Amino acid sequence: MIRSAVLPGWGQWTNGQRFKSVLVFGAELALAGNAAYQNRLAQRSTTLDEREFYKNNRSQSVWWFAAVYFLNLADAYVDAQLWHFDAGPNLSGGIDPNLKGRVVISYAF
Repeated sequence: MIRSAVLPGWGQWTNGQRFKSVLVFGAELALAGNAAYQNRLAQRSTTLDEREFYKNNRSQSVWWFAAVYFLNLADAYVDAQLWHFDAGPNLSGGIDPNLKGRVVISYAF
């Protein structure tokens, strides 16, 4: 979680979830870039309505950035805590020669 706090997506990368890491980093980068772009447009706008429009878009990008950032931290923490947890059932099947060709499916906890 600390790694994801320093660089968004680093915690997911460490936990072996490469695709999610790239997705989180790209989302954070895009939202930060959009906020900076909207701020630049707000500074260059000539009317009050345009300025308010761009400021609202900038604020919305900042809020989404914060939401993605904290979800990134929570995901990295949960994934690290469940690193060794086996979520998959042990399903196996095969042909047992003692049962004259019948298929045996077993389920184990």
